[in-house]
Amino acid sequence: MQIQGEGYYLQLGTKEALINALFLAAKRFSSGPSQLLTQICLALSALVIRAVEHEKPIEQLFYSLQNLQSQDDGNLAVLEMLTVLPEEIVDNQNADCKISSACRNQYSQELLAHTPMVVEFLLQQSEKNFDGNLQLQERSRKILRCFLSWVKAGCFSEIPQGSLHAHPLLNFVFNSLQVSSSFDSAIEVLTELISRHEGLPQILLCRVHFLKEALLLPALANGDEKVIAGLACLLSEIGQAAPSLIVEASAEALGLADAVLR
Repeated sequence: MQIQGEGYYLQLGTKEALINALFLAAKRFSSGPSQLLTQICLALSALVIRAVEHEKPIEQLFYSLQNLQSQDDGNLAVLEMLTVLPEEIVDNQNADCKISSACRNQYSQELLAHTPMVVEFLLQQSEKNFDGNLQLQERSRKILRCFLSWVKAGCFSEIPQGSLHAHPLLNFVFNSLQVSSSFDSAIEVLTELISRHEGLPQILLCRVHFLKEALLLPALANGDEKVIAGLACLLSEIGQAAPSLIVEASAEALGLADAVLR
């Protein structure tokens, strides 16, 4: 991306004008082609984290996102921006040698400081009603994609383990397993959570009966290979992440073994 290479060399006035123009473009095309909105948000996030003139560029960005969120049709742009920003900071650590590891660590800490706001925003989006089933399905996939991005950034580690089992976002992910269009995304989120949160396998183990009865058995009866493969992957991840739970041979653990062997 050209901004990654030249963002540092833009004059302050030019850079701020470009950032403002990209925010306007994100709002304008929030309901347009998804790839276009993604490219706009990628350019915006790349430019912001190269705004060396600002002491805390992530803070500046979140202030702008709050303003965008208050505008009509701004939430889709905010959702996409919140998706690509952690990817730009955390996942692409070797993408730009001009950004020092110290700066990236600082940006990561600033990101995590906004976890409560992001979680609340995702909850609000997950609880909204939309006209038409297709619009609802598309929004669910976007929410899951954003959630996954923040899980990879480590945000869920900020949530107390004691409240994890009843967390509304976790319930949203489980509900998404029952919708074909969001099934793969939900599996990806849960798999990532298992690898990053040591308390999650125990919680998921308690839901194995639901996974088996509501999803696995119907999928086996209907020959739904996508659901069977996804659940097999998830159940295997649970077992690998917490073998001690399996050794205890609880009813849930035996249920997991039975589900996997099917």
